[in-house]
Amino acid sequence: MQENIQPSNMLEIVLNEDTLTMHGTADQSVGCALRGTLKVNLEKETKVKTLFLRLKGKLKLKMNSDMPRREESLIDQTWPILERSHQLHTLEEGRYQYDFEYPLSGKLPESVKVSHGKIIYKLYAVLERPGFHRTTKISRPLVIHRVPLPSTLEFTDSPNTMISGTWASRMYYEAAIPSTTFAPGETFPVTFHFYITDPLLEVDRIHASMREYTIYRSASFVRPSVQSKRLSDLAQDYSRPENVSDWEATIHVQVPDSVKSDCGPDHIEVSHKLVVKFCISQGGLVLDTVIHRFPIVVQPLEFSEVTLAPPAYNSIGSTCPLPPAYEVV
Repeated sequence: MQENIQPSNMLEIVLNEDTLTMHGTADQSVGCALRGTLKVNLEKETKVKTLFLRLKGKLKLKMNSDMPRREESLIDQTWPILERSHQLHTLEEGRYQYDFEYPLSGKLPESVKVSHGKIIYKLYAVLERPGFHRTTKISRPLVIHRVPLPSTLEFTDSPNTMISGTWASRMYYEAAIPSTTFAPGETFPVTFHFYITDPLLEVDRIHASMREYTIYRSASFVRPSVQSKRLSDLAQDYSRPENVSDWEATIHVQVPDSVKSDCGPDHIEVSHKLVVKFCISQGGLVLDTVIHRFPIVVQPLEFSEVTLAPPAYNSIGSTCPLPPAYEVV
């Protein structure tokens, strides 16, 4: 959506993509390209001093009502379309289009808006005219998103989908989730597997909750500010099937639609954990509560698909028949 700082049909910014995607961390990413077209509509001959695009990125923090708003510049880059010079540019009546393509650093933090802060980007188009003519300026928001490299997911995804342990040498347990990356609104199972060697032990209750952690970092902070909140909380009473020492139980967790996507770690970092626990009892008395935490990643479905590695090529031998054998003369 275009925001007119000064109402005008003279300028229009058309972006090839409203959301730019950085692949990999700030240290891994090669950056991306900002592509689009600046359209200029002139109803009469116009003298122009300069015409340029300007990208601004800002970090804005407001930790509480007693603290002043803090603002830091992340990028302030100007690209000339018609350069300023000693002579004015004369543009005849008509419509003009200026295609542009500018590289952006892979170190730029991604766009985010959370309870006490936000990282925002805006692209401005500015047309300056001589004399008492007002400067014409428009802007439109730009979103930067970051996704992990497929190789990173392949390396880190598998080990974190299951935890296991032993309780007092009397019970073996496992808890497993199907993946470590989920989209807002997605529902997934948490599967528990129990094996007991003491028939007097019981598992009375299984529990799963999602937590969101937000870390705010600023050059003006003595130390980072950390906040956490519980997004969902599910508990299920449970009793072991009679005369069974090896069994499973499943609880389904839904990722809230309003959840924030993972981002960071620069300036504003958002991360998530799934906390699972179950109560061990004997004779109606709770002996212990076992707690484990799964680090998980939340990102929109459309960006989850971006991280998928391309399909592997089939070998030639598996798809093509062998050539006929040569006859021996």
